[in-house]
Amino acid sequence: EGIHSLNVIHQDLKPHNLMKTKEGKLYLIDYGLAKILPIRRATFKVKGFIGTPRYASVRAHCMM
Repeated sequence: EGIHSLNVIHQDLKPHNLMKTKEGKLYLIDYGLAKILPIRRATFKVKGFIGTPRYASVRAHCMM
């Protein structure tokens, strides 16, 4: 929620990019593929596949 409020899209969400503290708090790591979107941009065009295919949504695979 925090990064989305700053218009940042992670683009590589998978178990390996999550860290859990002893207290159970989750952190999202590895922002290497992240994009910052313009504030007023409602849609964007996909320029090929980005991320890890194993963890991609069905929609992402259909767009390949």
